[in-house]
Amino acid sequence: MKPVFADLVSLVLIALTVALTLAWYPQLPDPMPIHWNAAGEVDGYMPKAWGVAMLPATAAFMFLVMKLVLLLSPKQHKTDELLRMTALFQVLLTGFMCTIAVLVLLESMGHDTMLDRVIFGGIGLILVVVGATIGKVRKNFFLGIRTPWTMWSDEVWDRTHRLGGKLFMLAGLLLFINAFVRLDLRLTLPVVVVLMLIPVVYSWIIYRGLRDRAGKDPAG
Repeated sequence: MKPVFADLVSLVLIALTVALTLAWYPQLPDPMPIHWNAAGEVDGYMPKAWGVAMLPATAAFMFLVMKLVLLLSPKQHKTDELLRMTALFQVLLTGFMCTIAVLVLLESMGHDTMLDRVIFGGIGLILVVVGATIGKVRKNFFLGIRTPWTMWSDEVWDRTHRLGGKLFMLAGLLLFINAFVRLDLRLTLPVVVVLMLIPVVYSWIIYRGLRDRAGKDPAG
């Protein structure tokens, strides 16, 4: 995805979220619910004025963070491939936050949007996309599984991301399935966390193996 197109899509989504927030403002309760627990029950409220400002602002903040971090990244790492990947993740994250903002507004007005299912399903899909694409990302200071060991060696980076991509996809599928099957979160979430931590440990194991064979740090 081209960065210019990603910026356009992100800004349009944010603008639509702001427009809906303003249009629905008179119908929103005060205070308005802004947080739900895992069972889908409201467990947090906020004054309406703050709530309606926070929702689109969160999506805009996500967009700005993606742009700022990329802007501050070293020039030598800003390859076309990295820019395309960053653009894709930017649209995914901004779109997800805008979707959540709109659904929170609808929930506040009494509509059942199955918000908890959308959150699990959305995060799951994002992880699947990340897993499917992360193996193509070359070593950089922004995207990827950035451990001290992956940053030391291209080989450690590549092998870690090949495994990490598969495990991220598996973790994403578990969360996506949970949106429909309602698996026990006491089991699902720890499994997801372990799947996402395995690449970190794996990067250290690869590093140690390369270091022992070379008799020094893999980076030379």
